[in-house]
Amino acid sequence: MGPALDRHCPHRPGRRGRGLGNAAQAILVWVIIGYVMPFFGLELLDMAEGIAAFNLPARVGHLFGVGL
Repeated sequence: MGPALDRHCPHRPGRRGRGLGNAAQAILVWVIIGYVMPFFGLELLDMAEGIAAFNLPARVGHLFGVGL
């Protein structure tokens, strides 16, 4: 198919149909990163901070008399 026929074929969208999809994806990414991830992510960050503060290697080393 040549370029002239691509515009009239309903099964092969041209460059015109791609712009809305890219814009919708960009908005979806912005919403997920800006609103959804912080809503769920802050709890995960607090949990990770608590696990890091627990310092398991130092506690295990202390059991065996090794100072870390």
